[in-house]
Amino acid sequence: MFGKDYETLWQTTLHKIGRKPDGKGLRRKDFSGPLAQIRSLRNRIAHHEPIIMWNLPKRYESMVEMTGWLSPAAAAWCQAHCRFQKV
Repeated sequence: MFGKDYETLWQTTLHKIGRKPDGKGLRRKDFSGPLAQIRSLRNRIAHHEPIIMWNLPKRYESMVEMTGWLSPAAAAWCQAHCRFQKV
């Protein structure tokens, strides 16, 4: 649902699923880029491929940011309970 074929659906309906910090509705492009990076990371981990040279803190922040767009409460909970920075 993040490909160009769904642009009309995003413009008419899906933009309402969350808000960015500036109060604007979400666009398909807001998700498609970051999700592609998350999917790539997930696939590398799932296939036991190296990720040591990747900027993992940046990926983590992207995940928390996108979570915040959909649910600020969920993003706050993740930040309060996640051990990513410590590990």
